[in-house]
Amino acid sequence: MTLREKEAEIMALNLQLNPHFLYNTLNIINWMAIEKDQKAISRMIVSLSTMLQYTVNNKQEIVRLKDDLEWLKGYTHIMEIRFEGIFRFRFEVDDLPGDCKVPKLFLQPIIENAIIHGFDHEQKEGIIIIRGEIDGNDLVFKVIDNGKGMRSDKVAGLLSPHSKGIGIKNVEQRIIILYGSNYRLHIQSREGIGTEVTVRIPLQY
Repeated sequence: MTLREKEAEIMALNLQLNPHFLYNTLNIINWMAIEKDQKAISRMIVSLSTMLQYTVNNKQEIVRLKDDLEWLKGYTHIMEIRFEGIFRFRFEVDDLPGDCKVPKLFLQPIIENAIIHGFDHEQKEGIIIIRGEIDGNDLVFKVIDNGKGMRSDKVAGLLSPHSKGIGIKNVEQRIIILYGSNYRLHIQSREGIGTEVTVRIPLQY
């Protein structure tokens, strides 16, 4: 075995060991939180551990909806605590088939955009709704917030080829590559009212 091959094998073993070390460390911290009756901290650690396992172990581009939603609920739980009192999340996805296929983490950049640009730190009673429904042969998802909203020119700029932001634009590009140009994002927003981002993809199993 050459030196280069040995280095490659060692690197591969390290990549396998590091996640396990991280999971074990998080588990230890979680038990410490439980022993001290820190339930909120324990829930955050469990959410983070679940998220890490999903992103590290699942390399697929297309995943089951129920797996992606589980990751997303962990993410939104952490964000609710991080921005305590500013906004809360509500999921309206119970009627969707959990085994249908969706692009991995496709809603997260849209939700992150709503968090970053939709709410001031002084704001209270904010809400971000994640809604899903079946429309014929399609799945339709909406991320709706009651935040600051945007002017029409800013809405147009989000999906522009010259946009500096990559999150929402990246989601649309992924959807077009996977499903064709008939499937895109649609954004509606009004200043002082809020924003609604719609994602339509084909219903597949």
